[in-house]
Amino acid sequence: MKSVVRRSLLDDTPRVTGHVVYRAVVEAADMPEDLRINAPVLWAGPHCHLVHYPLRGGKQYNLVVTFHSRQQEEWGVRDGSKEEVLSYFQGIHPRPRQMLDKPTSWRRWSTADREPGREVG
Repeated sequence: MKSVVRRSLLDDTPRVTGHVVYRAVVEAADMPEDLRINAPVLWAGPHCHLVHYPLRGGKQYNLVVTFHSRQQEEWGVRDGSKEEVLSYFQGIHPRPRQMLDKPTSWRRWSTADREPGREVG
């Protein structure tokens, strides 16, 4: 997205997609026991997805959630809020829902992409 080479060849700017990604790390001891799975797990629903998988030999779990934002977004990264995450995951199955209360902090990415580059040369 911030490629110096691309910028020298193409004069385009990133476009905000409207998709938001949140990430948090949870200690294994804080994860629900039945969800301490030694493999990536995807919970997919309408307009929201949740992925979790072990880190550091199972001592921690990475939680990643994504959804399409209800508001106009600006491209970038910032601290996130548990309240926003929970607002997008109301009505999901209780098993994945219980994980969303575990993180003490979240990081939030508002994503962007670019049009495919033209051929050069």
